[in-house]
Parts: sequence; C-alpha cells; structure tokens
Amino acid sequence: MKRTVLLLGVMCAVLLAPSLAAGADEAIEPKKKIVLFDGKSFDGLVRHVRGDGDVEKTWSIKDGVLACTGRPAGYIRTDKAYKNYKFHVEYRWPGKTGNNGVLVHMVGKDGVWPKSLECQGMFRNQGDFFSIGGVTFNEHKIKGHRSGGRRVIKYNPHNEKKAGEWNVYEVWCVGGTVRPYVNGKLMNEATDCSVTEGKICLQSEGAPIEFRNIYVEPATDKPWPVVPTKKTVLFNGKDLTGWVRFSPNDKRTDGKWTVDKVWSVKDGVIHSTGKPNGYIRTEESYANYKLHLEWRWTDKPTNSGVLLHRAGIDKVWPKCIEAQLMHENAGDFWLLSNATIKAGGKQVGPKAYANAKKKSPSNEKAPGEWNKYDIVCDGGTVKLTVNGLLQNEGTEANPSSGPICLQSEGSGIEFRNIYLEPLGKGKPAAAGKDQVVFEDGFETKPGEGWTWLRENAKAWRIREGALEIHVEPGVAHNVKNALVRPAPDRSKGTYAIEVTVTSNTKPTQQYEQAGITWYHNGKPVFKLVKELVRGKLLIIPGAKPMDSKSVQLRLIVTANSWTAQYRPDAKGEYLTAAKGRLPAPGKDQVSIQCYNGPPDAEHWIGFDDFRILKLSD
Repeated sequence: MKRTVLLLGVMCAVLLAPSLAAGADEAIEPKKKIVLFDGKSFDGLVRHVRGDGDVEKTWSIKDGVLACTGRPAGYIRTDKAYKNYKFHVEYRWPGKTGNNGVLVHMVGKDGVWPKSLECQGMFRNQGDFFSIGGVTFNEHKIKGHRSGGRRVIKYNPHNEKKAGEWNVYEVWCVGGTVRPYVNGKLMNEATDCSVTEGKICLQSEGAPIEFRNIYVEPATDKPWPVVPTKKTVLFNGKDLTGWVRFSPNDKRTDGKWTVDKVWSVKDGVIHSTGKPNGYIRTEESYANYKLHLEWRWTDKPTNSGVLLHRAGIDKVWPKCIEAQLMHENAGDFWLLSNATIKAGGKQVGPKAYANAKKKSPSNEKAPGEWNKYDIVCDGGTVKLTVNGLLQNEGTEANPSSGPICLQSEGSGIEFRNIYLEPLGKGKPAAAGKDQVVFEDGFETKPGEGWTWLRENAKAWRIREGALEIHVEPGVAHNVKNALVRPAPDRSKGTYAIEVTVTSNTKPTQQYEQAGITWYHNGKPVFKLVKELVRGKLLIIPGAKPMDSKSVQLRLIVTANSWTAQYRPDAKGEYLTAAKGRLPAPGKDQVSIQCYNGPPDAEHWIGFDDFRILKLSD
C-alpha cells in the first residue's frame, strides 16, 4: 500500500466553486461555508501514515462519522490550502482517551510530522500549541513557565468532555493569529505566526477517535476583541484564572518560576511583590468598556500601572496606553513603544515613551488605603477617573483594543474588585419617577420570589455574575428550567419587564429561542424572544432581524395591552418590535426561559440585569 493515497472524485459543488477560482497552489480564503467532509467519502481529502501502514485500516467512514484507529501515526488532510478562516470539527473518544491534534498551516511534503502549527488534541491538553518543522510565533519565542521546547501550554484548565461525548473544536486562523476554542472557551493564542496559510490535518496518534461536521467558514464576526454586553468579572477572588503572567527571563529556581514568586492571591486580593518588572494580562482582548479596579500599596509606594490594549509580543514595555499608577501620579497617560493618543489638544507619541500629565493634583489616598480606578475605553477615547475625579482623557488612541495588564514595577501592590461593564450598561435613564419594583443581577443565585418550572438542576448555573440556562429540547407547554415569578398587578398601572439575553452558543435549531414569556392563569399567552427562524435570528413578535449576540428585551404591559421592545447589545434607545392586546388581569406570571434546543449539542443562554419597573405617567 502506498504511504499516501489521494482519493479522486467529483467534489461537491460547495468545494468546486472555490477551487476553480484559485490556482493549484493558491490558498483559498473562504467566502462561504466549505464542507471538508461530506459524511460519505474521502473526496477532497488525503490520507497519510508512517511507514508501510495501510490507510484503509486506519481511516474509515460509518454513519456520517470519520473514524480513526489512531495507529499507525499519521493524519488526514485537505487536498487544498486555506487562509483566513474559522475551522470547525466535532470529535469524541469512542473508548479510552488519548492523543490527537489539528495541524493548521501545513506546508511542504507529507511526512510524520509535516511543517505546521499543531493545536493539541491530547485529552486534557487540548489547546496547547506545538511548533512543528520550525514554525515560530510570539508566544513560543518568550520561553518561561508556559513555553518549553516546541510546546506552549494552554491558558486554562481543560474544557473537554468525558470519553464518549462529542466536543466542539474551533480554530480561528486570521492573518498571523491562531486561536483555538474548546467547547466555546478560548484556550490559547498564537500571534505573528511565521506561516499563515496551508492545508488542515487531523492526526492519527495512538488512540481511536471519531470526527464529524468538518468545515471551514469565512473569518467574519471574529469573537475578539470582546465588547462586554454585561458585567464581566476579570478576577474571581480565588486565583489567576483568566490571566497570563509575564516576567522577562522567567526561570525556575527553588521549585518555583519567577512569576510564581511575583504574583499570588490571598483573601480575595491579587498581590504583586513589584520585582522584577513585568505584568499579568487578561487572556482575552477587549474593546469598548468600562473598567473598574481597586489598588493599594503594601510597601513604600513606588510605581505600577494599568496597561490598556497591549499589542504585539509580551515584553516589559509593550505597545499600549498606560493608565499610570505611580504614587501621586495616578491619572497620567504614558504611551509606550510608539502608542499614540491626543490629550489636551496635542498629539502624544509615537515615541518609545511619551507622557500626558493628569488634569488635577493627586487625589490618591494614603499608602495602605484602597483607591479606585474607573477607566472608560470607547473606540479611541480613553477617560481615567481616580477616586471619583476625572483626571485625564484622550482621543484617537492607538491601539484601541487588546488585553488589559496590571504591572509589577517597583514595590508591593495589591489589586481587587476588577471587572468590566458595557458602555451602555443596562439601565437607560428612567423617565420621570419610574419605580424599580424588583431587580436581579443573578450574581450568586436567583433572587427571592423566583420558582423553577420543570427544573433540571444540572442544566442551569451561575457564571461570571449571570444566570446561564441550557437550551433543552421542548416547546412552550413543556419547557424545562423556566424561571417564573409573580407579575405586577397591571390593573394598577403600566409596568416594564426588562432582561438582557446573551446567546453564549450560536443557535442552530429551527425555532431555538430565549427571552420573556407571559403566563395568564397558568398558561403561556405571549412571548418576547430572540428566535432562529428559517436560518435567521429574529425578535419575535415583529420578526425584526437581530444578529447581535446580546440583546436587552423590554415588555411593557398595561391592563389590556403589551408592547414588545428591544435594544441590540443593550445600547441606544429601545426599538419597538410589535404591539398587541392581553387578556384582562388575572393570575399573571412572568418568566425567563429558553427552549427548542438541539438534542445532540450543548447550547447555553445567559440572562442578566432583570428588572420590573412601574412606569410613570
């Protein structure tokens, strides 16, 4: 048997069109979804194994699933190269878990292993990177506690399911950036990759594994930078989950890495020794947000800072906008490594270091006391408020998105209460004397007065200060995990029910939906939801297009009528979707719920900022 077998056949139309548009060696940039495995044949795929192994024994197809025995070592790859795409594959271990991987940007000749960047698939290590054949990228160059040899360790604890269950692996390849997501969670990032296009491989490496739903899509609607749509807690008070630690020349001595000696967490506080210089940064990139944090000095106060929108490789002074924390200088801007901003009517930067002084004398508290920093980043506009006083503001900032860093730079300092909020968060200014009847942010659990309808305790959770509910199969009359509470007596006035709904998983099932349902005498009589209808996400009623991941819904009720309103991303004015009539007041209840989810996938909906208001006349 030949080592490499190229199966020839007539490719389906979805593959044929792009291939005709590109030369034989030209990488395809998807303009629409391209199915890589049709569930029936190996058309468009090449199988390769080490030595004289028989690819027919290693790879097989049954019931629309691509099965691999795991032996001998090798891979199955696309016969064409791709660039700037989102790769999607679902996989499971039919028996014992083992090793595997997705190789992106594979170039050159077939061999075990070919030049490529491996997005690791070994159980509980999925999301690690391995450089193969000399591929380089920023995170591999740094070395230290995350990088050794050819490996760069993932950010998070693993996010994989147990053997026998299907997982979703999505790898975004955009320019020189590669980002693997496991079951919806970002696991790692490689930037400035030396190879930016190539073929895509699925490995055979030791244990039986199965694949399905393999395709690439255009790299549009990137999931980064993240624009917060609800309160996002950056520090959980327990450990540094969600943060990347950086220290130059990070070394292991006396059983500890340098970063372990500099950064620690105790009693809900992040502590930095201040030496050597470096920082922790968020794993994720952000844009357009309000940042809140608190800090205090534990030693003689010296220097530190909040680095906004770090760009490029991690280094002591990366390109960024620094919100200064040097003692008695909090509120200054520093522009590092050619970053720029306009402040006080003047252009500041580009230089290695450039400074824009704060507006007022220092208003910091005495060393040892807690200070508050509130920072607004809105496009290119940045505002720095220290202990309630606006100390600085600038426009046309570059960079305007990226990770957020906390510096180690001189002496002991502590941080706590670190979170982001959306610029248009939640509650538009109430008109007149609107009265808040009830509100619930679901910070730790649903508030008083809620009851569960057909509760499945394993299918709801509190994450990052919001309620998440698993979208289970079912319809309105048998919905599971509906959270219900008594509605206000609408015979006594006009009321508004508001909630922010976030699709943490993209809806795929016809009529999959989430939102507000109104119950009258024990029966659902009206809904205001975000719903997938014939492939389009709509606000129902009214069939208004709604492509935003998050939307704030508002149901206004009177003694005999309803008005359905919504705000994409909880920003701007409410838009009216539809109006109608309600039956006369009776035993009314209001519910937040989601249903008609796919039976073979795990979809979650976030609910936050629930309020009932009595509106003024």
